[in-house]
Amino acid sequence: MADRALVMAGSPGRIVHDLPVDLEDPRERDDPLVQSKRAHLMQIFQDAAKPSPLHRNATEATTRLVGIT
Repeated sequence: MADRALVMAGSPGRIVHDLPVDLEDPRERDDPLVQSKRAHLMQIFQDAAKPSPLHRNATEATTRLVGIT
């Protein structure tokens, strides 16, 4: 695990979170602190992967305009 994790979201691509990893080196995978930081980071990734309301509304409007079902 790096000392810092930048999480990007797409459409448009942008940095949505900057997570410092303030754990001592070397880091062991089975260390509870590493696991906790990893779980937090994975939640941030999952949240970033969700379409934003603006993107979702634009997609729905395009679908209605074009008549895609």
